Parts: sequence; structure tokens; C-alpha cells
Amino acid sequence: MRNKTSIGPIALWPYFEKMGVEGVWELGIVGKGVLVGVIDTGVRGTHDALRENYIGTKNYGWFDPENLSKYPMAHRFQTHGTNSIGAVVGNNGLGVAPAAKWMACKAVDKDHMWHEDWVVACLQFMLCPTDYQGNNKNCSKAPHVITNS
Repeated sequence: MRNKTSIGPIALWPYFEKMGVEGVWELGIVGKGVLVGVIDTGVRGTHDALRENYIGTKNYGWFDPENLSKYPMAHRFQTHGTNSIGAVVGNNGLGVAPAAKWMACKAVDKDHMWHEDWVVACLQFMLCPTDYQGNNKNCSKAPHVITNS
């Protein structure tokens, strides 16, 4: 364990060293003030490393073009979106920018299939977010960074 005063005690992942993450953290750069958007399989918004960094549904933080669900979710056996955003903003030593906030859009169905219309809807959501029902656009809520793996 190493003690990082800006983010608490953590055990560094092996790839953090290769990426120079520790040196960036020592400069005080931990993602504070940055909003990251992910387009993927959905995100388990209740995950211990993610729930505190979620901007919230009221803040235009989630869109599911398939179900218009109100809260961030992923299909039961799909963890890719949760893992992807966790590597970026996860706290407890999981993400490279643990003080950043996140928002998400689900573009993959339960059978791991990408749908072109969902991807387009998610891209539109990231550029000019809406509420979870796809209404009330507010482009000022757009993320600083968008990721999709």
C-alpha cells in the first residue's frame, strides 16, 4: 500500500507505473472538475468504486435508448462498461482519474450486439445530453471526454 494524500491509501495497478499515473497524481492531477462520458454496455451505477462519482440522473448522467431506464444499469452478465469507466474514474485505487465524475449511455443489448441507432443516440446524448427519457436537451451538461472501447 502507498499513501497518496490526494486520493487516500491505494495499491497501484501494474499498468499505472507504465502510464506514469503516480507522477501525475503527485502533481495533484486526479481528474477533479472533469466529466467523462462512456458509451458501452451500460454501467452498474451502484458499484462501490463508481457510485460516488456518478453525476446523477437529475444531472443528465444516464441514457438508455433501449429501455429509457431511469438509473444506470448494465445487463446482468455484461460488465464491460462498468470496467471501462472504472479504469478511468473508479475510486479506491481503480481508476487513473479518481476525482473525475462520470455519465454513461448504453449502446449494447443483452446479447452483446451493438445497434447503430443506439450508438447514434448515445453520441447525440454525449454531445448534448438529455434527461433519461431523451427530452429536455442541455448541451452545457456535455462531458469533457467521451470514451468507448
